[in-house]
Amino acid sequence: MGTQQRFVIPLTEVTDADEPRVGPDRHDKAREVLDTGRISWRLRDNDNLLLARVESQLSRAVHVAAERLKRAGGLEQQVVASEKGATVLIGALRDSSGGVIMLPPGRSA
Repeated sequence: MGTQQRFVIPLTEVTDADEPRVGPDRHDKAREVLDTGRISWRLRDNDNLLLARVESQLSRAVHVAAERLKRAGGLEQQVVASEKGATVLIGALRDSSGGVIMLPPGRSA
């Protein structure tokens, strides 16, 4: 088994100087791969930023829901709102019966 030598090409433009590492017949393919990598990296960064916004809005909505329910007497005052309780809070807001949410000890809404 022969050993293959691996070359790492930095995420910069492929130039003629890179041809010995890439090979003239693969120059265009190397440029395409680098472009795809750059686009992928940007998309991943954008996804992370957007997901952080969604998580922030979920947290805000959960706290607003908990405060509304507490003011209306539908949630115990000592309950601490968290994203884990979003489903419970949504159900309580939709339920028009007006009952108080009772949670097991140690569980937050």
